[in-house]
Amino acid sequence: MCPGNWGKPKRQQQGEVLTGVEKEWADGFAARLQIGSKSKAGRGSRANTVKSLLQRGAELGQHDALLLLADRYGDDRFFDLKEPNVHADPLWIADLADRVGRYEWTLAWTVLAAEQGSIPAMKHLLQSEHRNDPLKAWTWFSLAKLLGTDLTRDNYQAIHEDGSDYDDDVGGPMFADGEDGVLLLAVDEHTKASANTAAQAFFQALQLARNPSASR
Repeated sequence: MCPGNWGKPKRQQQGEVLTGVEKEWADGFAARLQIGSKSKAGRGSRANTVKSLLQRGAELGQHDALLLLADRYGDDRFFDLKEPNVHADPLWIADLADRVGRYEWTLAWTVLAAEQGSIPAMKHLLQSEHRNDPLKAWTWFSLAKLLGTDLTRDNYQAIHEDGSDYDDDVGGPMFADGEDGVLLLAVDEHTKASANTAAQAFFQALQLARNPSASR
């Protein structure tokens, strides 16, 4: 999983709890290390801290280990990989790039998230980096529309003071919660058509990725 062109520029043993991708990766990698080290039992045991486990994984070329090192310890070597191959949300990786100071990769991973169907990523691009690029802005708008979301529509709902959905039976003060729709630049029909063509290509790629048998 690598960013696209549009965006270029053992803790369990110590009482900690691993969840999600961390646990899946750490369990699998720890098992491999255990199998591989049976013949080396005489060399003494090594403390399987999370950091040492991830460092070992990084030394062996595990991209997921580098990603988790960045997330947990601020080690930014993951962003030096030429072709990173990890199973993680690209939008989360974009945020991680910000957190470790690798800002030059934030846009690339946000764009990849949008290409993979992330509505929040599309909205972010429409409101920031691609706001003044008519073709890209309308492409994201068109792709979101194909996925069932109109990003130009306001999205508000009535709530109670505590933030819960408003209930007429309960009554009391009513508050509005939500956000405004995105404002798009006015463009000519040619730009709209080009953006729609690009959006259709992204949409078809998404459909194929989600249902590979459809291409047979």
